[in-house]
Amino acid sequence: AVLAGAVTRLIAGTLVQLLVAHRGGRPALAPILHLTLLGAVIGGVINAGWYRWLDAAIERWRGSVSILPPHEPGQPPTTREVLLKVAVSYACWAPVCNSAYLTAMPLLRGESLAAAVDAARRSLGRLMLLEAACFA
Repeated sequence: AVLAGAVTRLIAGTLVQLLVAHRGGRPALAPILHLTLLGAVIGGVINAGWYRWLDAAIERWRGSVSILPPHEPGQPPTTREVLLKVAVSYACWAPVCNSAYLTAMPLLRGESLAAAVDAARRSLGRLMLLEAACFA
């Protein structure tokens, strides 16, 4: 999970810097490294913990919540379970994770905490809409 989080952000950061260069700007290594670090920590370690917790919670809820009927152990998750996991992740985890990214990136660039929080506040809604579009 850590490697996957880091590699996907490394690729994304590199593509952004290639686009910057293509548009005549000067690409920079620091944003790529910042994004890769955040991908490893937030996208890897912290996300893995969230999904371990969510999987365990779904197992605890199974049979006691009408939308999660019991089923045989070891069976793949049902469509309903997958949709529940996506909905809970989007509603509960995505705002936290996205806010962390949106706040950490300006801080890593040396901006003040107030500026970083303001940037996150201004961008979170658009990022959440983009994420919803990815699930649609």
